Amino acid sequence: MTTNPKYNVGEIVYLRLGTSLENARNKYLRLFPKFLKHPLYAGYSDQIVLRMKPLKILKISYWLDLDQHFYDLQVEVYGQFFTIRKLEEFLVPLIQSEIVRTTKPLYSIEYCEDKLINGDHNERLKFAQVLEKTNYQPTTAEVGVRYYISLSKFDKLLQYGEISVMPLLEYLFICADTDKIPYIFYTFKQLGVTSEIPLLHLFTIPEYEHRQYIYDILGDIGTKNCIEYFEIMKRQDNEYQDRINEGLEKLRNRHNE
Repeated sequence: MTTNPKYNVGEIVYLRLGTSLENARNKYLRLFPKFLKHPLYAGYSDQIVLRMKPLKILKISYWLDLDQHFYDLQVEVYGQFFTIRKLEEFLVPLIQSEIVRTTKPLYSIEYCEDKLINGDHNERLKFAQVLEKTNYQPTTAEVGVRYYISLSKFDKLLQYGEISVMPLLEYLFICADTDKIPYIFYTFKQLGVTSEIPLLHLFTIPEYEHRQYIYDILGDIGTKNCIEYFEIMKRQDNEYQDRINEGLEKLRNRHNE
């Protein structure tokens, strides 16, 4: 049996609004249908008249049949004071606002930048996202390359040129998102001839799954040295003969071979 009221005399409460109020009200209507318009039960009209009105508790009583307290409440409506009576279940407490102190960022910019350079892939992604929320601008080229790679903003790497190539190659090896692969290789192409050696290195990986992009890119940007590699791959790679032949033709035409 309930003995202690939830609220105290003099306390300010509000009438509960919305679906939760109606659900609670319907529970009582099923048990006591004759009380459909009883003033103890908060209904839709109450919600309209008393929306967000503060209710001051004047008196607390106990209803034995329902094992619940009910309250005499004073409310001001359009300059007049009225007293109403409601069950405890239909009331909600005054929400006290609190001043929330702003805190310093959890991580300094220097700490985040160090993680971009020296952290593993997951750490780089985490701290790049932390920095991104602060409208961060990279302070050095090395940091910028790691930052933009982690965020998959590959077009931003073009401003850094050659120093982007090896970090981008490193990322290519660990990238599990196949949708990003074409964009990574397109970035290699945009970076130009500085990408040639790293891309040729990929030929040393047996049956490298993305080698079709290498043929296309080196066919467009490769130096004369690529011709020899293409001829070797032509004898070894039967799957991409069309791309190899097309690349070879571009290379020979461009280098007058």
